[in-house]
Amino acid sequence: MHFATADVAISPALLFSPANFSWLPYGKLAILNFKREHDMEKYRITHHDSGFTVSFAAGETVGVFKTAKEAQQTITECEHDDLIFESARSLIKKAVDGLMQMHHLDRSAAQDWIKEAAG
Repeated sequence: MHFATADVAISPALLFSPANFSWLPYGKLAILNFKREHDMEKYRITHHDSGFTVSFAAGETVGVFKTAKEAQQTITECEHDDLIFESARSLIKKAVDGLMQMHHLDRSAAQDWIKEAAG
């Protein structure tokens, strides 16, 4: 899904780190994609008259910013949050798996015990 609400052309000179982006033509609008190694379209920056919109590839808007640099900083922060979330998820999975094995519990019971202990 691409966001096309402005009829403008964007110059790649606006970017401060061009290796991290790709330009996708969309009519007279250029769509800016942020590239990730494991998820090539998780975040997207789109330029509008009002600024730069950062969105998830699924379409949910993260925010609107005055500059490309502010939009890029937001993506960096979102990626950091994603990394923390994935680390926490991995640790919880290992804790649940360990509790299941140690006490012969099913997954739901082990998750309930972990939630209660973390409370």
